[in-house]
Amino acid sequence: MRYPHRPPLGAAPCEHIVRVVPARAPRAASRLALAAVAALPLLSIGGCGAAARADDSASHAASEATTAVRVAPAALVERPVEVRAAGALEARATADLAFQVGGRVARVAVDEGDAVTRGAVLAALDPTDYALALRQTELQAQRTADELRRARPLLDAGSIAPNDYERLLTAARQAEVVRDLAAKRLRDATLTAPFDGVVAAKRTEIGASVSPGGTAFTLVALDEVQVRVGVPEADVGALRPGQPARVELAALGRTVRGRVQLVGVAADPASRTYTVKVVVPNADRVLRAGMVASVAVATGASSRVVAVPVSAVAHDPEGAPRVYVLDAGAGRARARRVTVGAPLAGGAVEIVDGLAAGDPVIVAGQERLRDGARVAAIAGPVAGPVASTGRTTP
Repeated sequence: MRYPHRPPLGAAPCEHIVRVVPARAPRAASRLALAAVAALPLLSIGGCGAAARADDSASHAASEATTAVRVAPAALVERPVEVRAAGALEARATADLAFQVGGRVARVAVDEGDAVTRGAVLAALDPTDYALALRQTELQAQRTADELRRARPLLDAGSIAPNDYERLLTAARQAEVVRDLAAKRLRDATLTAPFDGVVAAKRTEIGASVSPGGTAFTLVALDEVQVRVGVPEADVGALRPGQPARVELAALGRTVRGRVQLVGVAADPASRTYTVKVVVPNADRVLRAGMVASVAVATGASSRVVAVPVSAVAHDPEGAPRVYVLDAGAGRARARRVTVGAPLAGGAVEIVDGLAAGDPVIVAGQERLRDGARVAAIAGPVAGPVASTGRTTP
């Protein structure tokens, strides 16, 4: 019987071929020999599989990349104490304008979105009827005034009774009142702007018949806007009229300055909050009524908070904010969920929960990390992952 031949030089232990050629021998001995020889490849294969797995593990451990990162301790900084609330912008003044008399609209001078000044004509009714009525009352007032003038010498001469003269005087005064009312009705047939503003809505057209009191236009004053917010009772005590305020407008991506104008003295029965009104200059009229605004009012006090660079904050697959903290002993990055607070000066952000001052936070290179990744803290800018030797790769 021939035994397995040796593998050629350089071949893997499992790559050789086992050839078995039975020799002439007794039948029983032959069977035993064949069984023993047949078991040899199986033992060889099992040993080779374990060796291959060990080699793969060693190869993976050797090839695991180490990511270069920069680390900075979470800082403890002074932050001004602010009262924050959200609301919506409102116009300084809003007025629904209507004709005080009825008639047919003969002229419309403005459209929605037009800026107007105080006293500008918005629309006018057909003035014919009101002009004729005024002319009629003027004639009546003139007639009674003439009668009163002729009666005066007669009263002085005793030709008429004083009571008759008083009746003429009363009639003349009544005629003047009727004339003045007719003149007012004629003026009311023209609708003018009561203040500088912008036409927010137009509800009439030329030829339309209008009734007294029916809204024809809505005018808003936007030279100054205000934000009305509700502040809890725990914070309202720190607010005073005149305090500076910061108003953030997400729709415009900008922050503007304002001041506290009003602090309410009675809580809303439903929300149990106090009304605070912040006014904001708006000379260019970029701010519009209805925009959502976030208000922050500095109280003058300060507190110490934990802060990290905004760039250090990432988000996990569920959208929750997190940072990576260096586990120096293991040389690993550990993901840690945090609660983010208000933005701070210098590109930093407050961390309300999840970090303590001094924790080694990864502030550069974290975009390539996962929880438990091997990292190496280096000084200076981060170029990319490094091999196990610690050298930066392009």
